[in-house]
Amino acid sequence: MLRLLQQRIGLTLQMLPARPLNDQLQALRQRDADLVSSLRATPERGAYALFTLPYVSVPAVLVMRTGEAERSLAAMSGEAIAVGQGFAVEPVMRQRYPRVPGRA
Repeated sequence: MLRLLQQRIGLTLQMLPARPLNDQLQALRQRDADLVSSLRATPERGAYALFTLPYVSVPAVLVMRTGEAERSLAAMSGEAIAVGQGFAVEPVMRQRYPRVPGRA
């Protein structure tokens, strides 16, 4: 899609190497990058970025060790879970499940 845009409107894009999400967000804030793909809109990100309508839906899932009983977040009160640092699911999880202490 981006190559087609480049051809049709004479846009020149420079692809940056893959970096951790927080580095990509910092590049947007500092105006060192103009476009990041597959990023979920949040109120905080809306302060420095504009978003298109979503073009893909990626559900958040819990991943547990083999042999563990399948549980929901609501059933994990008091248990620490890992959440990707900077991911949009982190504040949602903290708001909906405040008794589950996530670690970024």
